[in-house]
Amino acid sequence: DEEARLARIENELAEVRTQGYRLADSAQLKGVLDISVPIFEPEGNAIAVLTCPYLGHPSSDDSADVQEVLARMRALSAQISLN
Repeated sequence: DEEARLARIENELAEVRTQGYRLADSAQLKGVLDISVPIFEPEGNAIAVLTCPYLGHPSSDDSADVQEVLARMRALSAQISLN
């Protein structure tokens, strides 16, 4: 039902606010992890998001690679943000 869906979204958004980023399976492609970071306006409100679709490689340590991509995206977000 609609209330349950909204509650689920609110919980997810609260987690994103706490972490400062979102890692989630792509809604469009199987096997793709979306790495997302917010872009902030001067008052500190999120006004946009950067999302990088991440494809792992069978011979690599995906967790280390994801953390490296996330760190780079967070740095880019800090450069682009207006706060």
